[in-house]
Amino acid sequence: MAVTGMGAVSPLGPTLRAYIAGLRAGRSGTSALPPDMPGLERIASSVAAPCADFQPTSVMSEADVRRLPRLVPMALDACQQALRQAGL
Repeated sequence: MAVTGMGAVSPLGPTLRAYIAGLRAGRSGTSALPPDMPGLERIASSVAAPCADFQPTSVMSEADVRRLPRLVPMALDACQQALRQAGL
């Protein structure tokens, strides 16, 4: 197995380039979660953050975005980035 492409959707940005630039700049990807995400433990609010520049509807329908966890469209977009980088 070999890694032939990479992708990232993170609190540091919606692309691998933005993610790496954020790491190199020493930026943190953590922030308080918005109040509209009830039921999360207090610790989660200090370690997770949404990707502000990411548009989930760019990779799936609005209906799917509403019914799936927010991680799903982010993972799908990161996979698509990796496939593009790999030339597949």
